[in-house]
Amino acid sequence: MSNQVSRAAIAPVDPILTGRVLGAVPDPSLLSNQGVVEELNVNRGALDGTIFIEPRRPFMGDANHTSLARAPGADHKQLAGGAPSTETYSVRSIFGAERGLPVELEEASQFPIALREREASILRSAMMLNREVNLASLLFTAGNWTGTAVCNTLTSGGSAKWSDTAARPLAGLIQAVESYRQQNGGIMPDTLVMGYTAANALRKNDEMRGIVRISPAVGGGEAYGGALAANADRPLSIPAVQAAIAAELGIPEGRVFIGSARRETAASGATSSEADIWTDTCWFGNLMGGNGAAFGSVARVQAVGAMVFTRNELTGFHEEFLQSKQSLVIRANDHRQYKALVADLGYTITDCV
Repeated sequence: MSNQVSRAAIAPVDPILTGRVLGAVPDPSLLSNQGVVEELNVNRGALDGTIFIEPRRPFMGDANHTSLARAPGADHKQLAGGAPSTETYSVRSIFGAERGLPVELEEASQFPIALREREASILRSAMMLNREVNLASLLFTAGNWTGTAVCNTLTSGGSAKWSDTAARPLAGLIQAVESYRQQNGGIMPDTLVMGYTAANALRKNDEMRGIVRISPAVGGGEAYGGALAANADRPLSIPAVQAAIAAELGIPEGRVFIGSARRETAASGATSSEADIWTDTCWFGNLMGGNGAAFGSVARVQAVGAMVFTRNELTGFHEEFLQSKQSLVIRANDHRQYKALVADLGYTITDCV
């Protein structure tokens, strides 16, 4: 065992640097991948399997029997059944990443936390951002859903993008939701997700500011349906936008999500270049109530737009010492599949800005 004292022990660093280093890790509150889509853990099942999805049509009656009235003693009306639809799942694919850490670098480190902890934080951040990218791709890919519209084609919305002064985004959203309701037997959406760029346009929109009033008191906050004040022309807060959308569209509390995470898009060593993970798209649909269960190679779920199939939570961080390189390698794995299930239960509005 080496008797060498680490440089970090001889020259401890300033607490201010500690805060800066820890603060460099992306804030988990900026990530939307937790809680948006229900997860079904298949730990007790197979890596690959079949998903049986409960059909909605049998619950809407039968067109062949418009009246269920029967005479005394007559047979009951026979309603048509409905077989479940099927999809397949696979959690065989693994999202994985690793970081290498030379031992001598760790011993000489001036970072305020152990370098292996820092490397593990970098790995976890990368894995969580990967989840965010996959969820955004699942929801914001128009081809996954039956209902889709380009923002400026919604006539009730002023046939304009949300960033245009003539836009009436709430009216456009109501028009799209009505189209969705009609294609889904009267079901109303329970979730709405939009990118920060789209939400930021709503903050400055006159229609939105017309229903979210600003308190006249100095330092007062916003209130849905309150009294208009002199400073009502300032941009709304994001929570006020979320509350207004939920109230106007009947979305359950806490189910309007704003995706604001960004990621690095440049290759290692190149000039930094960031981009939003969530584009200027708005998605709404039904993601709650899947009530999934998995046994063997079979999973059964109620009809929902999408689910995430998982095998274990983020499967830990594994360390391996490479003697030949005097280096510690830290690895992380993540088994999950983001799966669209019922195309009718999702609707995208693209190019909002």
